[in-house]
This record gives sequence, C-alpha cells and structure tokens, in this order.
Amino acid sequence: NVYADNDGNRIVTPAVSVDADLSEKLAVSVHGALDIMTCASIDVLTAATPKGYFQETRRELGGGLRLKRDLASYSASVTGSRENDYGSISGAVGWSDEFAQRNTVLTAGYSFTKSAVGRADDPNFSRNLDSHTWSATVTQVLSPNWIVQASAWVGLLDGFQSSVYRFVHYRNGSSGAERMPSLRVRQAGVLALRGALTPTLFVAVNYRLYGDSWGLLAHTGEASILWQATPRLILRLRDRIHQQRGSPYYASVFERPLRFMSIDRELGALWGNLVGGKASALLLRGGLFEQLEFDLKVDGMVQRFADFPWLPTRSWVVMEAGFSATF
Repeated sequence: NVYADNDGNRIVTPAVSVDADLSEKLAVSVHGALDIMTCASIDVLTAATPKGYFQETRRELGGGLRLKRDLASYSASVTGSRENDYGSISGAVGWSDEFAQRNTVLTAGYSFTKSAVGRADDPNFSRNLDSHTWSATVTQVLSPNWIVQASAWVGLLDGFQSSVYRFVHYRNGSSGAERMPSLRVRQAGVLALRGALTPTLFVAVNYRLYGDSWGLLAHTGEASILWQATPRLILRLRDRIHQQRGSPYYASVFERPLRFMSIDRELGALWGNLVGGKASALLLRGGLFEQLEFDLKVDGMVQRFADFPWLPTRSWVVMEAGFSATF
C-alpha cells in the first residue's frame, strides 16, 4: 500500500498475512505489516522538527483464531505495534450466528487497546491511553437479490489524547501546548442496502451518522457498483462523501488560553469526497495453487477545511496492490 498527499506525507506499507484451516471448525491466522513513513506535514513543521521532516517505521504483528460451531462462529485476536514514540497492544473477541432459516445474521464484538504515548528523543515522557470498542450488526435478507444491514458502534477512549507535537496559536502571536479531555465517548450508526441488479451487476449504498462527547458530528454517505466483467475479473467503483461539524475545542487561532484547545484540523468543520476503483483478477486455478488472485486498488480524496489557513485543501491518493494465494 502506498499513500501520498499534498501535506508532505508519504507512507509505504508492505504487509503479509497467512490464514490456515486446521480443521472444519478451527482456523488460525497471522499477519505482519510495516508503515514506512516520511512526514513533513504542517503539524511537523509547526512543531519545529529539526530537519523539517521525520522518518520512522511502525511495526505490527498479530494473530487470531476462528471457531465454528453449527451456524455460529467465534473469533479472538491479538495485535501489537511499535514505533518511535508510540506502542500498543490490542485484543478482540467476536461472535456471529444465523437465525430464521439463515435469513438473519447477528454479530457482536468487543476490543481493547492499551497504548503507551511517548515523545521523540524524550525517554522520560510516557502517558497511557486505553481504548474500548463495542459493536453489533444485524443483517437481514429481504429477497434472493437484496439484503439490508444495520450496525451500531460505541467507543471509549480514556487517557492522554493530546498531541505532544501540536501547538495552538494565540491572537497575540504566541503559542501554547494542545490540551484535550482525557475521556472521549464516540458513537456511530450505519444503515446499508446491498443488492444484485443482474447476475453480474451489484450495487451498495450506506449512510453513517457519527457523534462524540467532544462535540463532533459527521454524516457520511457512500455508493458503490461492482461488475463481474468476466468469470475471472471483477471491477468496482465507489464514491464517498463526508460532511463534518467541528468540535468547539478546535480553532485555528485562540483569543486566550482555554481549558481544552486543539488545532487539529480533523476536529474542525470539513468536507471530503473520495472516489476509487478496484480490480480483482483470478490469475490461476489448479496446479500448484488452488487459486491465485491479484488485486489492484486506487483511491483519491479531496478534503476542504473550513478554518485551517495553512492547508485549506488536502488531496491524497492511495494505491494498493496485492496477491492472494490459496493452497
């Protein structure tokens, strides 16, 4: 995966994962990934980074298992990651079952992440951040061609959530450290409809409503179309629009010090539009591989910030290519 934007960020992410069925009921998986980052964003520049940019690598390693029992399935996983000034370990459990002659599917999950927030070149600085998330989804078959899905998600963050590298600006020209609440409760709900227009043409639409205890409110709508062009080639196009009302803790310039203050543009009012395409091709079937597939995905996005004069518009592109081999 390759990410680049007009804010001076470049991230290359090689990743590999392996899934294995140990039996008809039990499967295991492991994965590893690297985020190789070169960042010279507005945040980095305003933090007076010595070189005007930084380079570092985040390392991630994880594994999990899945257990099937009749129509139900259970999962558990653990993931750890480490970078120069941040480390975390997380665990997750999930459950899924089918009802009403397999026309209704219920899923639920919980995850916990323990993080240690540091500061580059300061071994004495360390703060804790705990994250809890709960999710539930119901999927209902409406007809042989259509399904509807409703999801709810709640997240709780408790601990250090300010950026040690981000400084707020005052009207008199001075600056100060960012200060944010230690508790943040987030909620989101999603309603989705998916269906087949023809045996080879499929559509999906969804709407997401998000809000949190920091005063952020966001609406996100997405539509996609998938076409099975040939038995070996699948093409997908999607368009996602995001509209966000900013948090009262955000401002590009503050008149005076407040209890909570941030200049994080992601907390301000913004609008974004993502357009992307993906191609999945079946390269081989039989022989050495039971199946060999290739995926190529390109996404581009434009964001417009209502009150961030240093970067009124951010544009980025993500390109991803991968192989999947089944033995």
